[in-house]
Amino acid sequence: MKSKISISKNLKNSFWNILEVVLSPLLFFISIPIFINLLGENDFGLWMFVTSIVVFMQSMNLGLPFSTYKHVSTGIEQKDQVSISKTLNTNISLTSILVVLCFVICGVLHFGISNYDWYIDDVQDKDTLITGLYIGMGILAVKFLEQIFYNCFRAYEEFQYATILSVFTKFVTVIGNLFIAYFTKDIINILGFTLAVGSIGIALSYF
Repeated sequence: MKSKISISKNLKNSFWNILEVVLSPLLFFISIPIFINLLGENDFGLWMFVTSIVVFMQSMNLGLPFSTYKHVSTGIEQKDQVSISKTLNTNISLTSILVVLCFVICGVLHFGISNYDWYIDDVQDKDTLITGLYIGMGILAVKFLEQIFYNCFRAYEEFQYATILSVFTKFVTVIGNLFIAYFTKDIINILGFTLAVGSIGIALSYF
């Protein structure tokens, strides 16, 4: 009986994991032609450049998401709430250091773009890209925290909650960005909205 319950629970958790992996990129993939049409190739390219930097820098997480999952799971098994709190506090502190490092890298990119025409030479595009990069670092900070909190949920086997929250924030982000692209055609507004929704998602996951 216990074996059947365990298998059923594992299948359910796998379903929620697969749902998150599939739906998130699918939403964005479907919306790509619409964004290109609304923003134009140039602004869409700038937006994707910032997004690419954010995605690339997420690989600098030092394995903190896995560490969170592993140590929180161990703490749950041992019913050691102190260990769980210590793990979360430590990993969030390390994340803060990573965010500072990423802003330093952003500062280097800012210097190169402003003074040496890295990537682009149009003055207006430079300003847009630089502003976008700094907002992107804020989005990156949110992504780092998401990884920690969502893996904490998974350690408690709250896969459904983590997936629903993740998919919901991404869905709201995509739909909101479409409206912003339609009415303002401004990628800074789009990035700002992405940061705001991500921050709300972190607040919901924390409380």
